[in-house]
Amino acid sequence: DEHVDLLPPARRLFRGILPSVSLKAVESHALGVVRGADIDGAEIPQVFFDLARNGHAPRIPLVLSHNAQDIHSLALLFNFVADALHKPHAHARSLAERAALARWLLAIGRLDDGIRLLETTITECPRRDPQRPGWQWLLGVTLRRAQRAAESVPIWEELRRQPHRWGFTAAVELAKLHEHHFKNPADALRVLEERRRVELLNGELGALRRISSAAQEESLLALAHREARLRRKAAR
Repeated sequence: DEHVDLLPPARRLFRGILPSVSLKAVESHALGVVRGADIDGAEIPQVFFDLARNGHAPRIPLVLSHNAQDIHSLALLFNFVADALHKPHAHARSLAERAALARWLLAIGRLDDGIRLLETTITECPRRDPQRPGWQWLLGVTLRRAQRAAESVPIWEELRRQPHRWGFTAAVELAKLHEHHFKNPADALRVLEERRRVELLNGELGALRRISSAAQEESLLALAHREARLRRKAAR
C-alpha cells in the first residue's frame, strides 16, 4: 500500500507563520485540537526503555493516548490538506497562509491557481506590509515563467519604486522585459537610469547614516554594466 505522510505538506503551509510546525502546533492552529494530559514525543522512547527494563512504566497510558491523538489529528489533516488543494481561494485564513498555499500550488505545477491566489493576496495586502514585496517578486517571476511576462509589468513598475533591494531587483527585471520581450532597449535603458539615480540617493543617505555602502556600490556597478550594453544596442 502507498504511504502518505501528511505532516510535511501541512508544515509547508505554516512554516514561518507559526513559531513551531510540530504536529501539536499545527493541529492546534489549523484544526482547533487542544490536547489534554499528554507526553512529549521525545520522551516516548525512554518510556519503552523503562518498560523493557523494569516490566512496567507508569506513563504507558499517556503514550497510548498520545499516539491515538496523533492518528486522529493526521486523519483530520488529510481532509484539511485535501480541502486546501481543492478550494484554495476559500481555504486560507490569513494573507501569510494564503501566500504559503500559493507557493505550494506553484511548486506542484498548478500555475493558474497559484497565480490567482497570489494576485488576490497582494491586492488585499496593505502596501506597507513588509511581506508584500516578496509576494510581488514571486508573482512577477512566475508570470514570466508562465509565458505571461507582459502581465508582470504593473508589478515591476510598482516594486521598482521601493528604496531597497527589492526595488533594484524589480528594475532589472523590468529592463529585461523591455529589452527582450518588447524589443525596446530605449525603455530598458530609461528604467535602469532612473534606478541608478535612486541607488545614488540611497548611497548618499547610507553615508549620512554611517551605513555600509557596499550593497549600493554593487548595485551601481551592475547597473552601469547593463546601461553600457543597452546604449550600444540602442545605437545600432
